[in-house]
Amino acid sequence: MDNNVKKIKIYTTGGTIGGQSFDSNASIDESSILIYQDINDIQKEYDGNCNIDIEELYNIDSSEVTPEHWSIITNKIQQDYNNYDNFIILHGTNTMSRTAFALTCSLPNIEKTIILTGSQLARSSPNTDAKQNLVNAIHFAMKNSQIIGPVIVFGENIVSGNNSIKIDNKATNAFVPFANNEVLGKINGGQIEYNENAIFEHNNSFGKKSSDELKNYCKFNSKRHITLTDSTGLNPEIILFLLQSGKVDSLTLRCSGDGDPNMQSLSNVFWFMKNNNIPVILVGESINSITTETGLNNPGALARSKFNAIPSGNLPEQAATIKLQWLLGLGIRYKDLPEAMKKSPYAIVKEYICKNDSKLYEEEEDFKMLY
Repeated sequence: MDNNVKKIKIYTTGGTIGGQSFDSNASIDESSILIYQDINDIQKEYDGNCNIDIEELYNIDSSEVTPEHWSIITNKIQQDYNNYDNFIILHGTNTMSRTAFALTCSLPNIEKTIILTGSQLARSSPNTDAKQNLVNAIHFAMKNSQIIGPVIVFGENIVSGNNSIKIDNKATNAFVPFANNEVLGKINGGQIEYNENAIFEHNNSFGKKSSDELKNYCKFNSKRHITLTDSTGLNPEIILFLLQSGKVDSLTLRCSGDGDPNMQSLSNVFWFMKNNNIPVILVGESINSITTETGLNNPGALARSKFNAIPSGNLPEQAATIKLQWLLGLGIRYKDLPEAMKKSPYAIVKEYICKNDSKLYEEEEDFKMLY
């Protein structure tokens, strides 16, 4: 492979950028044709220095994405890893943040960039943002030399896959970092402006590897998980009925404030979960709520100290849920879950899964707890 030529693999998965849209003016077939034409035109602009291959993995609305779809993506990246410099995934916006975080967990020793992008309007729609997002994604894949791992390139923002969140269903810059974290960079007029501090934290969540082999840990225990809201007047017997059915292995509980459940009402629920080793993640109700270790109020502190409830930390709700499902999929023990939730995916795999795998990790070192 010519070292001067960047090889990029683009995977299409459907979503609005591929024409999956309620817009009556949008056509899946027309959008697909236009996307392929755009990619060909952009490739020509690099005058032989850009080699792009395209592969359709599936074609669905992203609301239908499951962990099985994440496995398809990670398996393909693992298969193609040594043949390409970077990867781009065209994805629907509804679950793009979830997929980005799932890839962060699944591929903890990656040293290349996975770029997720999509659009608010289908490529065949008037005033579409699909072409500009595609241009920015390819430009980033060609020019980036600093950022590794999954990122979202959308509008002008480059957002870490570790903590991205969609805040608007119409805005151009729909994806931002969670809880007022900083973007990794911005793309404006073809120029990339990097944020060095944010990049350091992002890159630090991935590990060095001693071979060309990319490890794939795409294992999620999601089929026996439920997410509930501790709404005012919630009948705890409903939650107990679900838990006592034996079909629930884990729970995400959306609470008031920064993760304060109604302990007067739910104490029996928390006793049952603790006695049966059913982990529960507590998340706050606001879009940027950081659920701390101690809790701002007594209910949250009690749930954590007495009943082993796990704070979501500085992860958004969906990412915290995915991380818990991933830890359970890896077989992390109940008693280890609170500490594991604080650590980066690479540190988790290293500490709990691969202690004796000298082929994967170059050296023993302390890892910064990012979550």
